[in-house]
Amino acid sequence: TSNITACLKDFTDPETLSDPIYCPSCKRKSKTLKQHTFAKLPRVFCLHLKRFDAENNKKISDFVSYPASNLDMGKYLPHWCEKVVSKESKDSDSNEIDVDAKSPKVLYDLFATVNHRGTLNQGHYT
Repeated sequence: TSNITACLKDFTDPETLSDPIYCPSCKRKSKTLKQHTFAKLPRVFCLHLKRFDAENNKKISDFVSYPASNLDMGKYLPHWCEKVVSKESKDSDSNEIDVDAKSPKVLYDLFATVNHRGTLNQGHYT
């Protein structure tokens, strides 16, 4: 069991790329972070959760809870969720900090869901 907030946090948390990337500014390969954010949010927000695991060839059937009202997406906009890394020590994860400012409230209410019943290879959407 999970909730949509945990899914969004996993989606927007920075991750370190496995291979160092060449930096033309410092002229060396360095550890690089990748982070997904939402550039801007639409009036109607349609969210699709990955429900199939291609690597293990199985359907993901874990329940994900979603609030009926007031899902706040403001904190997932780039300015509010990007990590700031100090220039003194780019090689240390301990220098990452969240932006301190209070994020704007961008609220969404649940309107509908689409559910898949069946297996990885067959089924029906309702």
